[in-house]
Amino acid sequence: MKHKLVVAVIVTVLVACAEEREAQGDAGAAPVASVKGDATAGEAVAAAWCASCHSTAAADSAGTDVGPPWSIVAADPEMTDDYLTGFLTAPHGQMETLSLSRQQIRDLIAYIRTLAPS
Repeated sequence: MKHKLVVAVIVTVLVACAEEREAQGDAGAAPVASVKGDATAGEAVAAAWCASCHSTAAADSAGTDVGPPWSIVAADPEMTDDYLTGFLTAPHGQMETLSLSRQQIRDLIAYIRTLAPS
């Protein structure tokens, strides 16, 4: 009887977790870096969250005392989509309140990619 109770509790918890993920739009979601973002939406995210510390325009090559310009980030081969995804997932530096959704991260990376020199 205890075995059936334990199984029932585990199933209930798993179902609740799946329902929560679905409600948040994450059910079956692919890893962030494997889905393309919308660069136009990413530009809006950059204006709202990032422009005070980073130069977020393609023409700007000078950063601030806080963060590098994104044209440099976009051109750096070590700044892969996976790396940027991990970095943007957690608050960093003076951006302790940084809280981006998976979609916002995808969009932001798509925008950063448009800033790479041709």
